[in-house]
Amino acid sequence: MTTLLLEDKLTKVFNEIVKKVPKKFGWDDYDTEEENTAIISEALRDAKVAGGAYRGATKVVAVVSGCSSVLKVPYSGKWDYDESVDCDYFTRFEGADNSKDHNWDYCLTEYEVYEAAKENGLDIFFPKTEIMGECESGTIIKQERVLDFYEYCPISEHETEHETIEFVNSNIKYCDFANSQWVAAAIERYGKAMVDKLIDFLENNFPIVVKDLHNGNIGFRKNGEPIILDFSGWNEDC
Repeated sequence: MTTLLLEDKLTKVFNEIVKKVPKKFGWDDYDTEEENTAIISEALRDAKVAGGAYRGATKVVAVVSGCSSVLKVPYSGKWDYDESVDCDYFTRFEGADNSKDHNWDYCLTEYEVYEAAKENGLDIFFPKTEIMGECESGTIIKQERVLDFYEYCPISEHETEHETIEFVNSNIKYCDFANSQWVAAAIERYGKAMVDKLIDFLENNFPIVVKDLHNGNIGFRKNGEPIILDFSGWNEDC
């Protein structure tokens, strides 16, 4: 299938998402993964497009089968249940620092981190990200599709120099940053100076500080390049 036809499908899904996503769009601890992504899955079905929907703490990813890009849709908050009054209530996110003070919109924040990374010559570490449009919950971004750590997992002691992994494991700066195998792969691919520059950027890119680089937020391009796939940060207090 041509890239143009796949992009048309992505646009159809985007249009359905804009129709369906409410202002109070959030996940619920009491719901299943399928329930928390139901609106985006419905958008895929109504667009008659094969794919899937996957959620994180701050956004849902819409994947169109075969397409080289994904759509990320921001949750604007979180649903909770108050047993004392037997009622659900919605808490709006407040920690997504960005230039528009839309502190519920982690997708806008992610786009701005990408733009800042480009300005600093660090975009090789991030999937290409652009704004697709708006929905009731915030900014929908279109992003280069990459593989998460568990999908790719090419790093083993015979593929990455054992000395590099030992160096990373002996340095708290790198151990605290991300998975040591991912960091070792990044050092071998891009060099220690570039990785040091990346760490400084993510920790000092005021007002956005990105520290939650667990294995679900890092991964690889298909060619093996280490990449950060979720980089909007996370505020535990929403």
